[in-house]
Amino acid sequence: QPGRTPATAGRALALQRINTFTVAGQPWTLLVQPDAAFLSATSHQPEVLLALGLLATALLTGALWRAQQQRREAQLARSGLASERQRLANVVEGTRAAIWELDLTLRQSYVNEHWESLSGYAPGEHLPGPDYDWRSDCHPDDIPRVTEELLRHFRGEIEAFDVEYRHRHKTRGWIWVHSRGKVLKRDPEGRARLMAGTLLDIQARKESESQVLELNRTLEARVAERTAELAQAMESLRESREELAHAEARATLNTLVAGAAHELQTQRNALRHSWPH
Repeated sequence: QPGRTPATAGRALALQRINTFTVAGQPWTLLVQPDAAFLSATSHQPEVLLALGLLATALLTGALWRAQQQRREAQLARSGLASERQRLANVVEGTRAAIWELDLTLRQSYVNEHWESLSGYAPGEHLPGPDYDWRSDCHPDDIPRVTEELLRHFRGEIEAFDVEYRHRHKTRGWIWVHSRGKVLKRDPEGRARLMAGTLLDIQARKESESQVLELNRTLEARVAERTAELAQAMESLRESREELAHAEARATLNTLVAGAAHELQTQRNALRHSWPH
């Protein structure tokens, strides 16, 4: 009864019980005390009935404590989920990753503002509608490759969808992007029902790679050109050496011939002078 105070003497003091607990952050005191009529009714066996009351009180207290524990666990779970969401939001904001989600049951797509920014649009300017088809923003030459990667992931052949392709931009034409995603929900037959992922702008990286490839091709062409020039120079040198050798051989032969002719002429002159007239 409201307003009742604890007993201070007699059987009421011996039989009363006081329990204190907290519910929803508020302290509560439960006073179980037999009244005078209950104590005077000997046929009701007050001690037994009070024991039953105390048992019920204990069960109620336990149920309240369990409810309080569950509430505290739920609060901790909500707090942890909020912290996880905040960390995810910080990562998305720090990397400026475009987030996309595809509901294959409702045939609806959801994106964040970074997805629109990556495509060159202001927030709310290019939101995918119910009939949005990702192929409309994919370069025609890349569609077969991207489709194959999607199907492989849907079939469970690869753990995640991971592909680079050219994405349509409002003012820049086509830009290279890196898309990663994963099926988050499947129906009882194993068909993909919900998928989500990220989209990153890798145009700068692709341009750098293209510049490196062009530099390599230029260097290879220069090496080939210099190799050809060196080979030509070596051939010219060989021909020059052969011509020089031939010239030296001719000069030596001419010298020998001239020497022999001179010797013969000398001998002829000597014979002419020694011949009797």
